[in-house]
Formats: sequence, structure tokens, C-alpha cells
Amino acid sequence: MFRNFRPLVQALGLALGLTVLTAPASADPFVACVQRQLAELGYDPGPADGVMGRRTRAAWRVMKDAHESSFSGYLRDLPELSRGNAIHWCRELPAIRAELAAMRPSVGEVKLRANSEQAETEVRQAYNSVREFLLQEFGLVLAGNIGIAAADDWKVLQVLAHRVKADITAGGSSPDAKIRTRCDNGDAYGATAYQDWIFICWRKPEGAERDWLDSARKWLWPVVAHEYVHIAQAELSGTRSTLKGSDAQRRLMGPLWMIEGTAQVLEAHYSETALRVRRPYLSYLRIRALKSKRELRELRRSDRTMPREEYDLSHFAVRILAEARGNGTLFSFWRNLGNGLPWEQAFYESFGVELVDYEAKVMELLKRPGDTRHLLEADDFAEALNNIRVPVKIIPALPPQSFSQTLNTPLPVLPGALPVRRSKSFPKGLDENRKPPWQSP
Repeated sequence: MFRNFRPLVQALGLALGLTVLTAPASADPFVACVQRQLAELGYDPGPADGVMGRRTRAAWRVMKDAHESSFSGYLRDLPELSRGNAIHWCRELPAIRAELAAMRPSVGEVKLRANSEQAETEVRQAYNSVREFLLQEFGLVLAGNIGIAAADDWKVLQVLAHRVKADITAGGSSPDAKIRTRCDNGDAYGATAYQDWIFICWRKPEGAERDWLDSARKWLWPVVAHEYVHIAQAELSGTRSTLKGSDAQRRLMGPLWMIEGTAQVLEAHYSETALRVRRPYLSYLRIRALKSKRELRELRRSDRTMPREEYDLSHFAVRILAEARGNGTLFSFWRNLGNGLPWEQAFYESFGVELVDYEAKVMELLKRPGDTRHLLEADDFAEALNNIRVPVKIIPALPPQSFSQTLNTPLPVLPGALPVRRSKSFPKGLDENRKPPWQSP
């Protein structure tokens, strides 16, 4: 996951997707995707070679003139076609005609390599569940395919990771050092997401692997959800397909607290909906976040691994946005970044408040003395934010629906998800006394 941010932005390779093996080195799979989509619509972009040329741009302009009146949703807001934003047109053009979705590289099977057949089956089930969940809940679909390497031995994982990188990407830095740091430290499990692939590791099980994997769902599936969200952030922001350097890519991704906090919020939402594991109370997150020695604005960027309390502060800050605006709204921030907006403008367009004001208000609310029970009510929480004496209103209160009421509402179970009962407390392994192993340095 993006616990250490640099690995994400160092992976500069582009997925091959559905392009032919003889495609030139300059070919872009998302340009090729748009070329196929334009051809399917009856326009002539030239060969689907992944090269953005005048013929492709001319075909796109003719298509836009013919269909722009029917553009809706995110398609309506996309800027003029270029190599940099072809990934967005590839993802969104199926809004015109559903058949165009078949041209996305993401229609292919996930490039998955694991240390055993049983591990591969379990990781694949987790991936399919997460992908279907984000599609059903938020209409989120990726344009690009991704890869996953998974193993219970870091040396084996290094070999598998290089094979996955060869399957899915054109290059990028070696993950060997990161894999050893993440996976050879005694933790039960760990994970890291790059722009277009993920690695997951865990301690070798005692006893039968099948029995261990059955019990591992309570951590493996949420970890896959967390990492998948990071890859979605990279794609929606355009970081996945940019040819710019790592500093520019960091700017494209947004504040680190938004990156990590969003992945944590959506991981918890997935766990609650698909696995019946109750997400943490806001009051719990507040207590944990109070231990942070840094302000929220200081977590926009970080050159070190954040300690647990800074992850809790990030989770707390994004959870406020999610409670007031809805979980799906979080993705709009990265879509706005992908449309070329700077952080501050993208944040304001997404949530209706200035980034710096929001960071200040969260810290003020965090440090207010008194009863924390109001944090269990989304509408009361918004009111409390608005009552803080900073001269900007932050979040309009939504129609009242308490968090406890939400938890008592029957939740749908996705195909393949375990019929696990909701626990009455924060799940074991994620409680106040243990740092989740995948968050370890």
C-alpha cells in the first residue's frame, strides 16, 4: 500500500493490456484502447498501434462533435484527448455504448502469481470480490489491468514480483528492497501498491495451508481492498499513465493523508459490507488520532513511514468527509486531479471547502475537550464542525441518520464473501493495542 509513498511513484511502466507484442516501445495501451473504441463507433483513427497521432485526434474530434450532446457523467468533464488522458477516455467512453468496455485492458484476467495454487485461488477470490464491490457501490471500474504477486516467503516473492512486472509493465524500479523490508520483519503480513501492481506477503502458516488461508480472509480481503483503492487513485489522477518524474507524480496523487485516509475508509466500508466486520467508531479514531504529534497539514507529504497514530489521524480526517458527503464522493477528488486541477482546487470542487481550512477545522475539532458521543452521529458531527469558530462553513448537515442506525441496517453480501457475523467491537488484529502488520515500517 502507499504506506511508503515513493515506491508508487517510481513505477513508471505502462501496462501492455491488449496491445500486440510487436507494438512499438512508444505504444500506450490506453491510446490503443481509445483507437479501438473509435473504430467500433465507426470512426477511423488509423491502426490501433497505441501512438497518438493526427489521425487519431481527428477521429476523436469527429466523434466528439457527433456525441457530445449525449455525454454525461465524468465523460462530459474530460479535457481534449491526449496521450496523458487517454486512460480516462478509455475508461469513460463506454458510457456512449456499453460494447466499448470490451476494449479496456482491464477486461483481461488479473496478472496473478502466487507461491501455491491455494494461495493464488484465495487472492483471486479476494480481488474479484473487491473489484465487484467497488463497481456495485461506486460504479468504479479501472481502464488498466493490474498484477498481483503473493507469497509467504520474501525471497520467493521477489522472483514472483519480477515476473508480474514483466507481465504487466514496461519497466520501473526494482521492488526487491521494498519486499525484504516489508516482508522480512516478523509481521504476520504486509503489502505495497505500485501504479499498476501489488505485492502481498505473510508469515508461513503453521499446519495446513488451506486451513490457514480460510482464516486469513479476515485480513487478506481487506488488504486487497486497500491496495486496489490505491491503484484506483493512481489511475483516476492520471499518475498511472504519466511520463513525468517522481516529484510531479507525487503532486498528481494529492496529499498523503487523503491518499491513506481514503484507502482506510473504503477498506473499512468493504469489510463491513462484504465481510460483516464493523468499522471503527469515529470516537475510537479520534482517541487514536489524538496521539499524533503532527498536524494534519504536515501529513500532505512525508519522506518517512508514518507511525500508526498518523494513519489514524488520516483515517479520522477522511472519515469526516465520508460521513458528510458519502464514500463515493472521495473518488471525485482524484477525478478532479486527473482533469488537471491542482490539489486545492480539486479539493474545493469535490467537498466545497478550502483544503487549508478543512485541515485546520479537523485539528480544532480533534482537540476540543468534552464528550465524544456526538461523533457517532454524522449530522451532529457536521454541525459541530460548522460551529467551530473559523470563518468558513465546512459541511452542510445531511438528513439525520445515525451511524448506529446504519450498522443495524441489513447489509448485502457479495458473491464469494464469507457469511461472517458482524463483531461487536473493532476486529481482532485492528484494535487499539495492535498496529495492523501491513502498516509496519
